[in-house]
This record gives sequence, C-alpha cells and structure tokens, in this order.
Amino acid sequence: ESKVELLKMIYRKKIDPFSHLLPRNAKEVLEKICQENNYASVTSTYVLIETNNLIHCSIVYVPQAFFPGSLAIAMVKESHYKGIFNK
Repeated sequence: ESKVELLKMIYRKKIDPFSHLLPRNAKEVLEKICQENNYASVTSTYVLIETNNLIHCSIVYVPQAFFPGSLAIAMVKESHYKGIFNK
C-alpha cells in the first residue's frame, strides 16, 4: 500500500477496476499469452523455466529487452541449509 496519494489515485482509477481480469499466477499469465495475440508480459527466466511444461505455444523472447535482477532465498537464522549458500 503506497503512502503517495498520486499512486493511490492511479491504482484506484486505472488498476483496481480491472484487477479481476488480471492473471493470478505465472501459469495464467502464460496461458493468456498463448490465447491472445496482443498480450505480453515481463517475467523472470526462472518462471519461464519452471512453467515451460505448462504451456502449449511458443514463447518469443524479445532480444535486448531485459533488466537485471537478483534472487533471494529466505530462511531462519539457525537453518541447516545456511552453510550451503555461504560457501
């Protein structure tokens, strides 16, 4: 929830009225891409790899249209898995 009034107004007027039409998860996004010719989405390559077997169309990647990102893994401080990532 933004504290900026302008962003709240934009959300109320431009996004919220159509929020019920938005895909709820990555699988629905990819299905919508396959069904509609004029639909595009920005997602991580990790999502595409994970959901690749769920789609039934060819996804076209736009060359040079990407942004760098990072991945975080959350775990409790005392996790036994922590040593794997600190090497």
